[in-house]
Amino acid sequence: MLMNIVFSSDKKEYNTIKKGTKILLAENDGFNQNIELFVKFQDRPEILINKRKKQIHIICREISHYYRALNYAIHHMEEDEFQYQEHVCFERNGLMLDCSRNAVFTVEKVKFLIRTLAKLGMNVLMLYTEDTYEVEGQPYFGAYRGKYTKDEIKELDAYASMFGVELVPCIQTLAHLHNALKWPGMDKIRDSADILQPEKEETYQFIEKLLSSVKENFSTNRVHLGMDEAVMLGLGNYLKENGYKKGSLIIREHCNRVVDICRKLELKPMIWSDMYITANSTGGYYDLPENTDCSKWEKPKKDLGLVYWDYYHSDTRTYEKMLDIHAQLSDNVIFAGGSWIWNGISPNYSKTYACTKAALSTCKKYNIKEVLCTAWMDNGAETPVDALLPGLVLFAHLDFHRDYDETILKQEFRNCTGGEFDDFMALDNFDSLFLNTKENKEAQNPSKYLLYQDPMLGIFDYHVKESGVNTKSYYQRE
Repeated sequence: MLMNIVFSSDKKEYNTIKKGTKILLAENDGFNQNIELFVKFQDRPEILINKRKKQIHIICREISHYYRALNYAIHHMEEDEFQYQEHVCFERNGLMLDCSRNAVFTVEKVKFLIRTLAKLGMNVLMLYTEDTYEVEGQPYFGAYRGKYTKDEIKELDAYASMFGVELVPCIQTLAHLHNALKWPGMDKIRDSADILQPEKEETYQFIEKLLSSVKENFSTNRVHLGMDEAVMLGLGNYLKENGYKKGSLIIREHCNRVVDICRKLELKPMIWSDMYITANSTGGYYDLPENTDCSKWEKPKKDLGLVYWDYYHSDTRTYEKMLDIHAQLSDNVIFAGGSWIWNGISPNYSKTYACTKAALSTCKKYNIKEVLCTAWMDNGAETPVDALLPGLVLFAHLDFHRDYDETILKQEFRNCTGGEFDDFMALDNFDSLFLNTKENKEAQNPSKYLLYQDPMLGIFDYHVKESGVNTKSYYQRE
């Protein structure tokens, strides 16, 4: 086992990486070499690895990059000497894991994903928890849904820190709170079925409880406040009690109140950006014309980050347009793409790859500092969570390489996950029934509706018949 770690600079990281190094080496059963590892941390956008016989020298910026370099070295130990260098394109690159859609992953599963992120050199893990975390005075939060306790969050936070991964709370402070608002006693702060009622003191007392829990259990001072897709904002109980008010004004004033709470608790907030755009434009999130002038829009406070989410477009012009709009609204823009595991019972990798390549190439052009790979679990987490891995590896690959190289990516996938890239990509065929090897850009999911339809009614039988495809032979072959 590799035991001798020598630092040629500040030794403050020694105890942190020593334990993590042992854990990662234990995952590689075939590794039994005794070598010296020299590690130096420098503020530079490169990872440098130099091996000479029994010595490995690593120079990098941060702990997660060290683990990426270590993982590379472990899988190239047969080489007597080598030099390897990678350029770091993004300051932060991570995963947002949906832990609310009937899939609250065990602590051990989240730890597995943390180790995977470290081997990929990724440094952020957001836990998306609508009501699946412990909040003092909220007994129904996560009731019968498997919430994380305070001790479990603290355990995950410490584990992530050991691997150089920032564990960031991703909660909701406006919409997507159906499971929290359905319980008795919540009618006082409910606007509509899943939206909080803005401009009500009880609402902000509730939100402060949520953020106090976040402050107590996460070591980071960053928090994602959600606030996306509140399409009925101000049109429920708010409308009855206050009359009509423009959505752009409601979202601005609500954001200001919540940001004030964050300042009080010394938290640095961010939100999904769609409500700011749709409330100001009264159109769809992506439907704005190019060269849109946002000078007269209601805008967020300077210290509120905007997360631009887009899992749908494979053309760079859409990303350029949207990033131009975001630049007018905030100096702190984060991009969130996705690994498509929410389309049914199988992943959609062709769409994942087409969209991610276009998105991250544009983010590099616009010097976006942080990108996130989301893994949503819509409709009960039908697709196994490990199916996110090809999309996650792609996000890392495009961070540490200027251009996409499938040969290198396949090797990185094998070295970081232990699986074979082509085996995972074969899952794309589940929903390629009507596509004749074309990319599934429309997110068709015949594997889902053919599985779930009542065989006695056959409501999709005519659709399949009209296509002329023999489903039996296709699925037997694939």
